[in-house]
Parts: sequence; structure tokens; C-alpha cells
Amino acid sequence: MAQLVRLTAAAAETGAGLSPVQGVLFTALGLVLLAIGIAHYRGYRSWVALPQNVRQRWFVTQYTVLAMAWLGAGILLSLVSVPLPSVLGAITLGAGILASVVGIVGLVWLPRLLRPRWLLEMQNDSTLTDRRKARP
Repeated sequence: MAQLVRLTAAAAETGAGLSPVQGVLFTALGLVLLAIGIAHYRGYRSWVALPQNVRQRWFVTQYTVLAMAWLGAGILLSLVSVPLPSVLGAITLGAGILASVVGIVGLVWLPRLLRPRWLLEMQNDSTLTDRRKARP
């Protein structure tokens, strides 16, 4: 932690950081990802996570869109940490990195604690499971 505080303090002293254009672009990207992820957590377009729809798109899992919320939060927290004082900035940066890691892992899997209720109900629905097993 002390090393991270020294690194953020050194970066602040040298003026290393984002240009205003980069800040605006990353903020917009973070907000878009966060909005898409939160909408999906709330159930908007939850049909995308149905097993038959996921199977049609080999690169998409039931968690891919949910992971966008974590990736967006990670980007925004990392951006917010730039102008903050060293200790608070380091804590915010650590939270941003943690959210980003959850988002990256969430592209393929999320623990039950982080899954929305509608997805848990869909995964526990025996009629969907039976149909999935019946298909060749």
C-alpha cells in the first residue's frame, strides 16, 4: 500500500496523467458501460441471457452484459482517483482495479452473490434445463 501511495504521489508531482480529451473519452466509455450493465442487472433485455440465445453467440455468456457494469465502474473509479490526494487516490484506485478485475472475470463467470435475482431464477428453472438437455 505504501508503494502505491508513493507511486500516485510521484505521478501527481510530475504532472503525468490524462489529457482532457482522454479524460472525456474514458468517462464517456465508463458511463456507457455502467449504464448498459445496470440496465441489464435491472432486467432490461434479460431474454438475451436465455440459454438458447447464448448458444447462438459463442463469445457471449449469460454474464457478459452484466460484467459491463463492473468494467464501467472500474474505469470511472480509476479516473476519479487521478485528482485525489495520495492516500484517498490510492484507495479509490484500488477499488477501481478490484471492480475491473471483477468485470474481466465476469465476462465468463460471476459468483452467485453478484448475479441478479432474475438470472438466478432463470438458471434454476427446470423447464429451461430440461429443454437444454433434450436438444442434440
